Amino acid sequence: MKRLLPAVVLMSLLSAGSLIGAESDSGVDDTAKARVRGEIERYVAADIKLKKYFFLTDPRSDKTLRLLFDHVHEGVSASPKGYGVCVDFKDKAGKVYDVDIFVSLGDTEARVEEIVLHKVDGKPLPQAKEGGK
Repeated sequence: MKRLLPAVVLMSLLSAGSLIGAESDSGVDDTAKARVRGEIERYVAADIKLKKYFFLTDPRSDKTLRLLFDHVHEGVSASPKGYGVCVDFKDKAGKVYDVDIFVSLGDTEARVEEIVLHKVDGKPLPQAKEGGK
């Protein structure tokens, strides 16, 4: 597995699109996919239960977005930031926010490492093209 990880990271770097767009399943086994998606779903559900919404800062305006959960995308990809999954949220007006959430997996626990606003209404944000902050 230790030898496979650098290859997976390299494949992620060379793949079309940004590292942030977590749509590819290259090199991620089914067990890891299920754990990552489950952790993200639990994280989002707990956050919304606590606050009623998922709050995220729009990097373009520094305004806080108040978002409602829509769905977790099927794809899971490995990157230097951890395993990434796209999660769609909507605001009250129906605008769609594609948020990439990166998770690290330990033997017994998983942890959300980074949350990045990737697209708004299907249009990538500038930092998404540059690999995030």
